[in-house]
Amino acid sequence: MKQKPIKGLEKYVEQWVALDKNKSKIVAHGKSFDEVYKKVDREKVIFMAVPPLIPYCP
Repeated sequence: MKQKPIKGLEKYVEQWVALDKNKSKIVAHGKSFDEVYKKVDREKVIFMAVPPLIPYCP
């Protein structure tokens, strides 16, 4: 099963985000992992660092 892109992820470049268990919605974000960790119920989310966007040009 192919994962669909997460809408709005580009707004959080170089930040940490917490995704719901389905990996379909951003439930919290912040500049550091600790900041996001304190905002959410850790049992119900997946943490992810959003890398810088690099344009792809073949």
